[in-house]
Amino acid sequence: MELPSRRLILTLTELPPAYSALQNSRLPLKRIRMNHISAKIISFYTNSMRSLVRWATHQQNGTLDSSRTQHCIALCPLLRRFVYLTGPACCLLFLTTAVEKNAVAALVIYTGDVGVLQTNPVWLSISHPTMLFPGTTLFPLASGNSVSVNIGAGGTSPSFIFGGLSQEGSSQNNTVAVNASSTTNSAITGGHVQAGVGEASGNTVTLQSGSTVRNGIYGGQSFAGMATGNHVIVESGATAGQIIWGGASDTGDVTNNTVTVTRASVVYSIFGGLTYNAGTISGNKVILTDSNITQGALDLYGGLANKDGDVRQNSVVISGNSTINASDGGYRSVLGGQSATGWVDGNTVLLSGQVTAKHIIGGNVGKESGATVTVSGSAQKNSVTLKAEQGYSPVVSSVIGAQVTEGPGDAVENVAIVEGGTISGNVIGGSVSGTGNAYKNQASISGTATAASLYAGYSAINGGYVSQNHASLGESASLTGSLYGGYSVSGYAQANQVLMTGGAVNGWVYGGRSGSNYAHGNTVTVTGGKVTGIIGGYAIDATNGKASSNHVNVKNAETTGSIYGSWSALATSHNTVTVDGTALIGSGPAGGTVYGGYSTAGAASENVVIIKDGTIKGNASTSLYGGFANGGEASENQVYIEGGTLDKTIYAGYGKDDVTGNSITVTGGKMATLVGGLSVNGDATGNRISLSGGEVTGNIFAGYTASGNATSNTITLSGNPNLIMATLVGGNNIAGSGDIFTGNTLIINAPTAPLRVNGIQNFQNYQFVLPDGLTTGSVLVQSTNAVNLTGSTVQSLGIASGGFLLSQGHYVTLIDNVSTPPENNGASLIANVGVMTYNFNLALNGNALDITLGSVIDTTPPPSVIPTPPTNTPPPLHPSRPVEPTPPVRVNPKTKAFTEAQVAGLSILTHAADLAAGTGTQSLLENIHDAENCTTLTRCQNIGFGVVSGTSTRTDTGSHIKVNGFSLLVGAGRRQDTRAGELTLGGFFETGQGTINTYNSFNALPEVKGSGDTRYTGVGVLAHHASTENFYTEGSARIGRINTDFNSPDFTDDLGRRAQYDMSATYTGLHAGMGKLIDLNNKSQFDVYSQYFWTHQGSEHVEVFADNIDFESMNSHRLRVGGRYNHSVTKAATLYVGTALEREFEGKARASVYGYAIEAPELKGNSGIQELGVNFRPTIRQPLTLNLGVQGYVGQREGVTGNLHLKYAF
Repeated sequence: MELPSRRLILTLTELPPAYSALQNSRLPLKRIRMNHISAKIISFYTNSMRSLVRWATHQQNGTLDSSRTQHCIALCPLLRRFVYLTGPACCLLFLTTAVEKNAVAALVIYTGDVGVLQTNPVWLSISHPTMLFPGTTLFPLASGNSVSVNIGAGGTSPSFIFGGLSQEGSSQNNTVAVNASSTTNSAITGGHVQAGVGEASGNTVTLQSGSTVRNGIYGGQSFAGMATGNHVIVESGATAGQIIWGGASDTGDVTNNTVTVTRASVVYSIFGGLTYNAGTISGNKVILTDSNITQGALDLYGGLANKDGDVRQNSVVISGNSTINASDGGYRSVLGGQSATGWVDGNTVLLSGQVTAKHIIGGNVGKESGATVTVSGSAQKNSVTLKAEQGYSPVVSSVIGAQVTEGPGDAVENVAIVEGGTISGNVIGGSVSGTGNAYKNQASISGTATAASLYAGYSAINGGYVSQNHASLGESASLTGSLYGGYSVSGYAQANQVLMTGGAVNGWVYGGRSGSNYAHGNTVTVTGGKVTGIIGGYAIDATNGKASSNHVNVKNAETTGSIYGSWSALATSHNTVTVDGTALIGSGPAGGTVYGGYSTAGAASENVVIIKDGTIKGNASTSLYGGFANGGEASENQVYIEGGTLDKTIYAGYGKDDVTGNSITVTGGKMATLVGGLSVNGDATGNRISLSGGEVTGNIFAGYTASGNATSNTITLSGNPNLIMATLVGGNNIAGSGDIFTGNTLIINAPTAPLRVNGIQNFQNYQFVLPDGLTTGSVLVQSTNAVNLTGSTVQSLGIASGGFLLSQGHYVTLIDNVSTPPENNGASLIANVGVMTYNFNLALNGNALDITLGSVIDTTPPPSVIPTPPTNTPPPLHPSRPVEPTPPVRVNPKTKAFTEAQVAGLSILTHAADLAAGTGTQSLLENIHDAENCTTLTRCQNIGFGVVSGTSTRTDTGSHIKVNGFSLLVGAGRRQDTRAGELTLGGFFETGQGTINTYNSFNALPEVKGSGDTRYTGVGVLAHHASTENFYTEGSARIGRINTDFNSPDFTDDLGRRAQYDMSATYTGLHAGMGKLIDLNNKSQFDVYSQYFWTHQGSEHVEVFADNIDFESMNSHRLRVGGRYNHSVTKAATLYVGTALEREFEGKARASVYGYAIEAPELKGNSGIQELGVNFRPTIRQPLTLNLGVQGYVGQREGVTGNLHLKYAF
């Protein structure tokens, strides 16, 4: 608790009053000042809890003023007690009154005279007897004191100089300045707290230009309290002879202290903040500019927790021409923050200029050698940045964003950035040597920087995983070693990334590398520069070494060696390599091999290599592999060649065991030999090669095996690839054994020009798709060497969509230079092109395998004819009817599905017509003639109404269609009396939509199902006239637009595209009817009626498979006759039941393609209709009509319809 202050002024002429005041006053005295002429008050301190001791020495030009000293001594007996100290003449003033014990605002100018050196307080356990302290307190604070040290040649240095000194209180805002040209051996502290939890804060020690301090320097130091906001400033030309601490505490927090050294030197080391045993270190800073550590016994720290405690947000900034030397002739390290056991978070080191040091570490977790503490902390968000400025750059041994040297802690989100300089060792973003993990760390090198290796994340032996680390190298930077996104000796490597935009790597580039576990999801992107080789994911452990989903992207870069999407001991899968731009792969003497996935002892599956551009060089031992399984199976690997030059053999899959389902797709580029799949000890099956461009200078093998079978492999040719030097081989066997023929297929898919090949071998099946625009005599494939088709079959024939120009009798040569015919020579082949079907016959004519459009040609040589005499044979009694020949060109029967969808649209329009003529008109008329409710109500003259209807029907069309939908009709009408009766007129808006499903079956073809949606919107008018004799007539007119979309997964072209179209057309409709109401009694009535409906849907043109289909307009003509029985249950409710017979006279959907008619389905036929419902009529209190009804259909149209209509009279 702070006590109230009171000031007492003592002078030589006021001794008795002063004594009286001191003796009698019980008020605490906060500040005492003694006025002596020409005296300098140099020190005051307390030596007990109850007493304030203050002394004064008096000197005149460096000599004692004895007269003034005697006055001081004479004063002592007047007080209750005095103590005479050895040394300079002085007196002690003991005040027995309780005081606050606060010492502030004293000034000492020390010139090196022994007369002002003081013996330390009894509570200050320091072995040196001489010290200088302008202010000292036992418990409260010593604040605002200043010491100015100006020691010339031959001056005396105290052992210690304190700006403020406190036993257990606080020491704040004290300053010590070592003046220019002064030299002292003193240990200097701005503010010191000897014991307790008092705070040392805001203290400053300044070494002015040219001064020298040969001992240690503390800005502020506290035993167990905070040391915060203290400063040590070493100005230009000054020298600090030992260690500098910005702030230090044994167990308290040390925060926001700074050490600033500018164009000066420090002999040993610098600590921005330090705790010896416990406490948090945060916000401390060391700034070193054009300065040197000359004989570094210790490293330089922004913040150091020697044992327990977290270290956060400390920083070191070194710039200019600075060197961190070591006492052994080497260099010392620089650390932003270090804790032996705790967390190290957010510490930074920034080096720029010509800075020379050993290791540069943003944050470090780990105990000193020989310590016994337990390490548990992690290092997070620490950073190191090295910059080259004004032609100078740092020279250091290594750069580490953060490291955890032991324990379970992690290295997370640490950063190492090198923008210039020379690093003789490694650059590491985050490193762990204990059991923790390294993740989300970053490391980058750019400019002209050089280093050994670069690791974004590193985990040593017994450590954990490395994940999501990011490494980058660019510009003219270079590495003498390798570049790693993440490297774990024991754990897995996952989702690490490397980005290289320039520079050079003398070693390899790894996205992620694991020594004892898997590598997954790592990525390497190289867009410039030169490297030896690249591996996306590397996992070499024989027990856990799997690699999957790793990616390598190379563009405009150079490798002297190989590229691996992955390299693993066990299975490798889903890895990719992409090469683009001016990339040069394998520029070294040995060339380079590209692997999508590489396994030394396991399987390789679903790996991908994409070559968009660039050059890949090789020799006899280098190749390109989608997947390489040195000890297992290779399956579903893929290679895509879009451009570039590849001087090597390309394998989609290579395996020791079976090789299946691998594929190569070529659209451009130049390459040597292509192999879909090669097996050393197993079979090669189901492998595929597709070429639509590019140039192949070697052979093309769909399947290849050393000793097994090569079957069911496929080569597909389209476009215009250059294959004049290539022999197409379905299957091959090195040993000359095994099946290399069965199931192998050659597909010629609509080439844009005649394909010229060197030869064709070992294909059982041939499939051809004729290109659009062929003319008679066109050739699809020309072979330099004769093709043997023994045992082979032309399996299928297709035609590309978009129009076909051949006519009956025209022919096309499928393969030119055939030595033996296929098995089905002379067969009839059906070719489907879009929605059309063509009949060809197959025949070997000379060396040309031809197909001819038209009837089947008999290729059997005619037998020798032996003339026989004519005989008179009577004509047959019942001559057989000749079989109608199949036309050579006809519409594909499956196209009926298209017109089925058009019929479905017309079906929902007929439902809309029923709604308008039936429940729509009924809603308008309901209760309009109720005299009880309307004779006195003008609101009954105008009718608003609305109808909602849902339907689900099945209609026979030759096949059948199903329609599920709903319709809405809203409108208003008016009643008008006429001479012959009553006329009601109304207008309405209608809309609806539905889903359609079509079903078609054929005798020789699989069934075709289709589905789609239809929507309509329109307007219309209603009219109804009722005579006085219960006769009535009615009619309606409608117009609008209908939209239908349709698709069928069962109807596809040769490219696998499903048939689909969207169609929009205008519709119109009319209806007319008449009837008579027959009253049976006062509650029952019978309605007999007949109606005619006409619905028209306009024509439309659509495109399917590039073929134009013309849909003609459709018309529906329906006649309906029926009756309805109405019975009033109450005045407000009426039940009704009815039946009707309907005849559809047309409803046919006609369409054509290229003038050929498509089979037309129709709605023609008879249907029976039954209905049941209830009406609720309005009353005076409630002018609302509600009608609920349901209709059932049998016959041509089957299904059910439900109606809900509302009417409100106003």
